[in-house]
Amino acid sequence: MGVLSSNKRRVLYFFSILFILTMSFSVNAQKKTKIRIKKSDQLNYYTEKNMSVFKGNVLLTHKDIKLYCDSAYQYDSNNIVKAYGKVHIIQADTINLWGDSLIYHGDTRLAEVRGNVKMTDPQITLTTNYLDYNANDNIGYYYYGGKIKDSLNILESKKGYYYANEQVLFFKHDVVVYTTDYNMYSDTLKYTTDTKIAFITSPTTIVGEKDSLYSESGWYNTIEKKAKLTKNNKVFHESYSCFGDLITIDNIKEIGIIKNNGILIDTLNKITVKGDYIEAHRDKNFAFVTKKALLIMADKQDSLYLHADTLFVEKDSIENSIVKAYNHVKFFRKDLQGACDSMTYTAVDSTIRLYYEPIIWASNSQVTGKQINLITGQNNLKQFYINESSLIVSSADSNMFNQISGREMTGYFNKENELYQVFILGNGEVIYFPVDAGVIAGVNKTKCSSLRIHLKERKIQSVVFIKNPDGTIYPLEKIQAEKLKLKNFKWEKWRQPKTKDDVFIRDSKK
Repeated sequence: MGVLSSNKRRVLYFFSILFILTMSFSVNAQKKTKIRIKKSDQLNYYTEKNMSVFKGNVLLTHKDIKLYCDSAYQYDSNNIVKAYGKVHIIQADTINLWGDSLIYHGDTRLAEVRGNVKMTDPQITLTTNYLDYNANDNIGYYYYGGKIKDSLNILESKKGYYYANEQVLFFKHDVVVYTTDYNMYSDTLKYTTDTKIAFITSPTTIVGEKDSLYSESGWYNTIEKKAKLTKNNKVFHESYSCFGDLITIDNIKEIGIIKNNGILIDTLNKITVKGDYIEAHRDKNFAFVTKKALLIMADKQDSLYLHADTLFVEKDSIENSIVKAYNHVKFFRKDLQGACDSMTYTAVDSTIRLYYEPIIWASNSQVTGKQINLITGQNNLKQFYINESSLIVSSADSNMFNQISGREMTGYFNKENELYQVFILGNGEVIYFPVDAGVIAGVNKTKCSSLRIHLKERKIQSVVFIKNPDGTIYPLEKIQAEKLKLKNFKWEKWRQPKTKDDVFIRDSKK
């Protein structure tokens, strides 16, 4: 065989490509199936339009689809049917479509159903006035408002997509989900019909009888009544508000957990708690906080900031808050600071109780005792009370300290929250450095059953001995240094928090 010329090779190549394209077109053409007429009371055929008109009890079929209607117009040239009146499509005996009119494209299997549209399958019932249904992929979508109902919930939106094979719904614009416990409002939402889970993908609000929440990402299981919120989360329950990076909710167990940057606000009692782990038990009106736990008690003048390893917040029978703090407790307020191992606050009597080596600092004085009770009221400090081993210390000079101890001690605060008077009852002992013309004049060592201290501008102005005083004033050079301190003396200024952030500094023993 001779070698083909260049022109012959080009011609052969052209016809090879043409043959391949022709075969491909032939194969594709064979895949297309004509819409078939199975039944009709009346038939008219219009040659010039290549159109068949069927009227009365019409039944057409196309692959796994059956189409019933009152009348139909079939266009052979483009394999399209237009149907009118009591339109009913059945696909594979599982999906049913009803409507007033229909345009069905046989080549693409797209059904455009209009007017009083209803679509059902074993999972859902969809109603709208405008529905396109792709029978190849079993996907239905509407653009001008629709409602979907399953065995538990009702969902509405302006735009929606139903993927029947995957049992997934997507909703856009003015989305509302009605459940037995909550209503959900969103702009975009995904919903699975088998698990009944609503996936939050845009700003969403969920509203219940007593609760509401907001999130921009997460999910809500309408069967198990559980939620997981992962972005810009807010939860509201009666007088409580909750915020956090991650919030999980179990409405059956009535438990909510907040992780990372958690905030729980009690607006009724003006209490805020923060932490990286908050667990709230709604049925018990109880919550506990760990991991950077912080309590904030707000008032008009200033707020108290308190940190502990663990905080507990609960309510009594008349909705008054009770706060408990455990391990390494430290708190700060501009006019009051303190530390202890554990603490309670009861809103019913506005009292803070400090336990286990408690210490407070107020008006340049350090106060210690077996237990310290701080009584507040009308957004102010009112008094403190110590029932055993009380000691108040203030600095007179760099190495000299005014000290007063006794069995019981009661201190009173003025309207500016400054300590102005202290009473000692039982076993009173005093080491006091009186000042004359700005100079320490000596040291007063006295024992007295009861006494009263007066303070002004955060300094001791006078000590009044009320019953059976026994004491002496010594020149400083005539008294030994070890006798300038009471038996239970301690000065722990280094523990005192200077700012609200200092409450997180753990004390090391010195």
